[in-house]
Amino acid sequence: MEKKDKNSSEPQVIVPYGYMPYMPPEDDEIDLRQLWQTLKKRKVTVFLTAFLFLLLAGLYLLIAKPKYEAKATLEIGKELMKGSGGIPVAKTFDDAVSLKQYLDVKYDTAGKYRDKNSTSYISSVTVPKKGDKSFITITALAHNNDDAIKTLQKPIDEIVGKHKAFYDTILKSKRDKVEQLKEQMEYDEKTVLPQLKRSLKILEAVNLKKIEEKIRLVKSIDLKKIEDKIKTLKSVDIKSLQEKIKESQAEIAKKEAAIGSMRKELLKVAKTDPALATMTSMQIAGLQNDIGALKIKVIDMKSKIKKIEEESIPNLEKERTRILQQTIPELQAQKRRLLEETIPAKRAEIDKMLSMTIPSIKRDIENIKISMKEPYLVMTKVVGKIYTHDKPVKPKKGLTLVVALITGVMAGVFLAFFLEFIGKQPEKMES
Repeated sequence: MEKKDKNSSEPQVIVPYGYMPYMPPEDDEIDLRQLWQTLKKRKVTVFLTAFLFLLLAGLYLLIAKPKYEAKATLEIGKELMKGSGGIPVAKTFDDAVSLKQYLDVKYDTAGKYRDKNSTSYISSVTVPKKGDKSFITITALAHNNDDAIKTLQKPIDEIVGKHKAFYDTILKSKRDKVEQLKEQMEYDEKTVLPQLKRSLKILEAVNLKKIEEKIRLVKSIDLKKIEDKIKTLKSVDIKSLQEKIKESQAEIAKKEAAIGSMRKELLKVAKTDPALATMTSMQIAGLQNDIGALKIKVIDMKSKIKKIEEESIPNLEKERTRILQQTIPELQAQKRRLLEETIPAKRAEIDKMLSMTIPSIKRDIENIKISMKEPYLVMTKVVGKIYTHDKPVKPKKGLTLVVALITGVMAGVFLAFFLEFIGKQPEKMES
């Protein structure tokens, strides 16, 4: 065991082998006054550093070639079309974002593959982040405004030329549609409408009168003819046959009476005068033949009367009934349809042609003509003009000097503190 010092009043601390005692860290507080004193002490360093940066910025401004900017905003061509619900929808000739990507690649706005000796180039292509996406802004840089404008004009001419084809195609389609509508209207006015009017005139002046005339003829001729024939059959033909029957029957009775007389005479002379008896017998036979013929004739005339009464007159009455119940009503129905349906329909068709079809075509023509003008059809164009500046945009002298001064002061302050830190290191090592 270690011996304790009798003269020591403090307890002894036994430190194990290999143990590093804990040393509390020194306070690392920032003393602003000390910092200020350091800056005052090293102010020459700060001033010289700032001056050096300003000098370098001045040399850069003397060496750097000025860049002039030309900028133009293009409104991409569009066509207003009817969308769902009749709400106009703008259909642009090109998508602004896709067009920007195309121009960025073609004109290398990022400058990755740009010739270092190039004096003019397209520096940026931008589209609005919000709002209407039918605008695109192109910026060109060059050593003078004329070259910047020429450089800017290349993509503008390319875009306008490409969109001009779309514009001309749409315009041609609309003009063709107008010509088609004009031809249709001319055809309706000079062909269809006259045909409808002629057709109406024919219906009114020919067909209607034809039906009326046919009804009149059926009533005045066909019916009268049938009635006259029935009357003739009843009052003439049947009566004539009946009179002839009466005459034949009277003739038969007369001949039968004569036969009766002859037969009596025959009985008287049959024995006394055979020759006279023979002659009388022959006369009786002749009268009997005549009576037979007359009876046949009577039968035939009665048969004719029966045929007239049972066939001819009923057939004529049927024909009269058919005309009265079928033919005339059908003709009257045709007349009624003509007056109530066909002629009004034809007039309605003419009125529709005059009041709706032709005016509608005229409205369509006017609407298409209107749609061929702004704002319904807009060609890609530069909004306003190509803007340039009288002074170069690069390098920006004031901004460059201010940045150089601020950067120089910051570098000077850093250098001052760094030198002060290095200067204190030997003192710490000596102590």
